[in-house]
Amino acid sequence: MRRASGWVIAALCLSACADEAAEQVVTVRSDPPGASCQVTRDNLSVGAVPATPGSIRVTKGTAPLIVACSLSGYETITGGFEARYRGGNLFAARGGGPPAVDPRDYSYADELMITLRR
Repeated sequence: MRRASGWVIAALCLSACADEAAEQVVTVRSDPPGASCQVTRDNLSVGAVPATPGSIRVTKGTAPLIVACSLSGYETITGGFEARYRGGNLFAARGGGPPAVDPRDYSYADELMITLRR
């Protein structure tokens, strides 16, 4: 019985770790600070940062994050931030099928910077 409960605890820990690995927190900064920013990916909203600097939790993926920031008296500036390959094996077959790309093998920079213009 003791051995079975250990397996249950290990399985719960692994499932929690797997979910956590699928997401990351990025900080959006702007110069000057205080801009409000919308974050999208593949033309879908990921979330918003009401005032920079601010952080947002994003699901990892291979498509770039698009950040559009605005501040009164400045132009709205949009920047694209590419995902970078961080691990795993692109050539290994997952689940016996053809090679696949796992979005969890990619991540974005921890900080995304937008410079506003008047």
